[in-house]
Amino acid sequence: MAVLQEHSLIKRCYYMMYLFMAGVVLGIVLVNAGHGLWVTEDGLLNVEMLLRMKRSIPEAGGILPYVMKSRISVLGMLLILSTTMIGVAAVCGYVVYCGVCAGCLLSVAAIRYGLRGILFVAAGIFPQGILLMPGYMLLLCCALDCNRLLCGRGERYGILAAGMGAGFWMKKAVQIAVLLLLVLLGCVVESYVNPKLLYAILGLICS
Repeated sequence: MAVLQEHSLIKRCYYMMYLFMAGVVLGIVLVNAGHGLWVTEDGLLNVEMLLRMKRSIPEAGGILPYVMKSRISVLGMLLILSTTMIGVAAVCGYVVYCGVCAGCLLSVAAIRYGLRGILFVAAGIFPQGILLMPGYMLLLCCALDCNRLLCGRGERYGILAAGMGAGFWMKKAVQIAVLLLLVLLGCVVESYVNPKLLYAILGLICS
């Protein structure tokens, strides 16, 4: 049983990665299809925008509350939606949305600044991504599990009760505690380490 559960978890993680990569490809296609709209003097990631960003990077203490509020809000929303009939669609849609955003940023940055642009996008994702990505992956798997048991077509009364005993809720509580820890640590890294990396990369781009 444990082997089957582990296999199912790995399988869901692969599905999430496929959805994310599909979003990345879609984002790249959107940018290249609307090149004249995205890559203009007033478009996304233009030099003036990056200069303003470089001048306005706040102290870590000012970033942390905003980052935590943003991350925890998304986490809570996905967990709540996972208990509804649109839970799976919401989770999958969010993964694709993240991929589209990453694809658009990566494509525009590469077109405008080449390798320096790619480094800029990488600095915006890492190192906090090392903590946030596993945390969100665990969140998505947890949300899909809850949705399957609460809203699955085959889960009714006795089957539902059997699947949602004390062991189920204990397991979910541990998963949520772990993902909360990962997300909170990621927020700290994003607030204290990420701005310094971004500032250094912006110095290369805007020099």
